[in-house]
Amino acid sequence: MPETADILDRLRRSLPALWLGGLLCVAGIATPAAFALLARAEAGPVVARILGQEAWLSLGIAVLLLLLERCLGVLLGGRCLSRVYRLLNCLLIAKHIRKKGHLHFP
Repeated sequence: MPETADILDRLRRSLPALWLGGLLCVAGIATPAAFALLARAEAGPVVARILGQEAWLSLGIAVLLLLLERCLGVLLGGRCLSRVYRLLNCLLIAKHIRKKGHLHFP
């Protein structure tokens, strides 16, 4: 079991960095490039598509991080290893409350 926990822990630590790198590439390279090369009316739908795909990818990575935290917690005796797990749970709860209409963000 220690090898499995080590692999999962490395993945848990590297996945947020990869996630951030993807976000920075979309925000700093892909979006400005579309507006630099295309007319504004054409760049809008292209960027909307890029950001839509990035949003789904971010949700998938968030779920994967939650699962990694749960698996590592079970492997290491039921402890929650980091604040990432708690933060993502809070975000999911806030999204659910907002969907019900009890919480409003500006």
